[in-house]
Amino acid sequence: MNKKLLIGGAAVAAFLFLGNKKSKAPSIKEDIFDEGEEDIYEGPDEEEEPEPAPQPKVDDKWKKLSQSRKTLADLWINDTPLQTPPTNIWDKYAWGDYNKWKSSGNDNYLDWLTNQIYWDLTVNKEKTTDIYTPPGELNVNYSSKHPFLLKPGIKAEVMLKDKWFDIYEVKLNESTADAKKRLAEGVDLWLQLKSYVKARLKPSECPQGVICK
Repeated sequence: MNKKLLIGGAAVAAFLFLGNKKSKAPSIKEDIFDEGEEDIYEGPDEEEEPEPAPQPKVDDKWKKLSQSRKTLADLWINDTPLQTPPTNIWDKYAWGDYNKWKSSGNDNYLDWLTNQIYWDLTVNKEKTTDIYTPPGELNVNYSSKHPFLLKPGIKAEVMLKDKWFDIYEVKLNESTADAKKRLAEGVDLWLQLKSYVKARLKPSECPQGVICK
């Protein structure tokens, strides 16, 4: 009797053990996600585009002044002469000496110095002056886009004098519109050079006794 009960008890225990072994194991999906939730891969979040770096401000008032032009201007500004070097063709011209130029009713040293830079640039360095071009004619070696004298109705002309070249003023018969057109590029360049000189040369650095404004 006891033996039968023991056998019966063993059978019941075996059935329960085996029954538990065969029960359905939970799926990984069921363990991780709630029922009805879909497993959707959305990919990485889109990175926001960085804001462009601020660009340096372009100063349009000096847009005609290349680095080589500024370098030439700096040489004159740092030297602050009162007389045109004798190696330049306008040395003996009435405006070659600041004091002579001043006595004619001009007094601003910055204007005189700007003239020196403008002439050195257009006559010597870039050869775009009109002093070698007779009125109404073109010269193949000079584009003549920068008049030596920025005055309507007047043109500068180079002529031989005592084995040396001198500069004379020649009157032109031109309308106001024609004069404005002829002088436009020269005036624009001169004004930008004047602005650069004024920004770079402090009044305290001007030669003693001059008017620097």
